[in-house]
Amino acid sequence: MGNAKQELGRRIRQAREERGLSQSQVARELGVLPSTVNHWEAGRSRPDDPWLVAQLAGLLHVSMEYLLGTAEPCGA
Repeated sequence: MGNAKQELGRRIRQAREERGLSQSQVARELGVLPSTVNHWEAGRSRPDDPWLVAQLAGLLHVSMEYLLGTAEPCGA
């Protein structure tokens, strides 16, 4: 497994794609730039605001714990 940022990015990308959302759509819903979402998915940065992580989790229909790597998705 890669580092925590890379794992978070992998989980964000996977959940986003499963929901059929583009990076631009996620960015628009969260009020961030599309490049920010791209950086999260590439493991170059991570959302550091707990509120933002909660909003991202809700948008992607996953738990905050799953995104942060402390839980697996249901059925995994």
